[in-house]
Amino acid sequence: GFNPQGEESGNSQALGDYILQHVSSTDSRPLLYPCSNLHRDTLKEVLTTNGKDVKEIIAYETCPNERLRETLEEAIQQQGPPDYVVFFSPSGFQYTLDGIGAHTIHLDRVKFVAIGPTTEKAICDKGYRPFATAEKPDPERLLQCLHHERKKEL
Repeated sequence: GFNPQGEESGNSQALGDYILQHVSSTDSRPLLYPCSNLHRDTLKEVLTTNGKDVKEIIAYETCPNERLRETLEEAIQQQGPPDYVVFFSPSGFQYTLDGIGAHTIHLDRVKFVAIGPTTEKAICDKGYRPFATAEKPDPERLLQCLHHERKKEL
């Protein structure tokens, strides 16, 4: 029975702006914000700065996969090293760096792709340069950016 809206926003700032445009300024009901334990405060700040009451609830915990190194080593043995690795969150990138170890994969030979600008910044902050960054965090934009960057290589 839900009718989700705003999924095309692409980031917390844009989603906050969308919510402010679509929720009446006279509506004083609190907004429920289910989020991860590692969320950024951008959405809540946009809304509270504009007078909205936000009830933040930690709905899930983001944590590393304890078998990441083992699983990656098995995949590399079976299929060879990847040409590209797509990261969908800053925490996913950090957990991968922490979990794979120095010899599991040669990071200087892999092209990193970021799902959006927040993940791109996390990659850059660790001293790596993303091969490509999706304009918005959705499958279509990810495919578009990979196709565009691949064409530039040829």
